[in-house]
Amino acid sequence: MTFEGKFRFANHTDIGKARKKNEDAMGFFEAPNGNGYVFVVCDGMGGHVGGAVASQTAIKAIRYFLEQEYISDAREAIRKALEYANQEIYYKAQTSSDLRNMGTTCVMVIYREGQCYIGHVGDSRLYLYRDGLLTRLTKDHSFVQMLVDQGVITEEEAEVHPRRNEILRALGTDLEVEVEVRPAPFTPNIKDTFLLCSDGLNSMLSDYEIESILDESRDLQDKAHLFINSANAEGGLDNITVQLIEFLVGNTPAPLPKNTNNFNPIASNKLSDTNPLGVTTSESPSDEKKKL
Repeated sequence: MTFEGKFRFANHTDIGKARKKNEDAMGFFEAPNGNGYVFVVCDGMGGHVGGAVASQTAIKAIRYFLEQEYISDAREAIRKALEYANQEIYYKAQTSSDLRNMGTTCVMVIYREGQCYIGHVGDSRLYLYRDGLLTRLTKDHSFVQMLVDQGVITEEEAEVHPRRNEILRALGTDLEVEVEVRPAPFTPNIKDTFLLCSDGLNSMLSDYEIESILDESRDLQDKAHLFINSANAEGGLDNITVQLIEFLVGNTPAPLPKNTNNFNPIASNKLSDTNPLGVTTSESPSDEKKKL
């Protein structure tokens, strides 16, 4: 889908191969009051009933909040929308024993006047694909990411750590939540692609495999389906959700350095571990919440 010549958009979600219900939820809408285009991916937790309710409640609450009034600072709009969603989930969890301890991760982008504003809670991710290079723009609020930050384990070890599914923040598990919002807006280049995803994708596919799919000359919706199929082919141990945004307007990319002595500047700096654009940092709360 193409929207007013600004961007192309595609999405897909799937139950995966091991779960009985899809507890992921996703949303895409344009707020009619000027709050911008909104993209959201949530990954519910708390059992197959509670997880689905939490993620769906988050999507509905975010949309309701942003359609009520215009908020001039889009970063504040994200923060307030996620705090509102957090309270909606938390209070709903008190109404039934089936919903106790439910919660959801969330990654969210607002695109407004050519700029992107980014916020997240938990371990659902946002990646940037630019000029053949994949960069992660969010940092997981997870136990293993905390160990990586402390230098206890490496990124590679985090991917196979037995506690890799434990998250430190989620919407709905407490009355208050700490929302991480990227301090400055991100201005995309023409042909940049954003990938929002639940961990059902990146737990099955490496950054290299994700990047390889984005490298392919395919329609954007075909790529969304290919992500799902590839994650399922690797086992599909969780629900899988992806949203893709390809920007048609923005900064004109700077020319790449000349290739001398057979040196390839792109191939030598592949993948998000190079982090050329930087990832926001935050302090994780001491209390851990286990992703069920």
